[in-house]
Amino acid sequence: MQHWLRHEVRAPEDIREDVVLGVNEALANCVEHAYRSRREAGAMKLQASYDPGAESIRVCVSDRGSWRKPSSRQTTDPRASRGITLMHRLADHCTIHARPNGTSVYLDYTTDADNAVQQ
Repeated sequence: MQHWLRHEVRAPEDIREDVVLGVNEALANCVEHAYRSRREAGAMKLQASYDPGAESIRVCVSDRGSWRKPSSRQTTDPRASRGITLMHRLADHCTIHARPNGTSVYLDYTTDADNAVQQ
């Protein structure tokens, strides 16, 4: 992801760092939540696209795990949902589609290409 962002995407470094952190959090959520009840983690899919004309990056992280609603114990835990909050703060738009047979997280970023310094 970092290599692709650095060489293919015209965006400031701070935006590229936000993308990497958001993606890492989405992938960590797959491991932690989607496949928690299984002996082995299942498949995770990462797709990313860059539209220079629209100055935007879209990332989708998806899994085929089981979505579970947070229990009341989890919702009172101050550490619960930090990852989701972080993804919402890092991305311009964060959408989560949870289904019984898997979850997809869409992270959209504006690249602000005019302020980008290519490395």
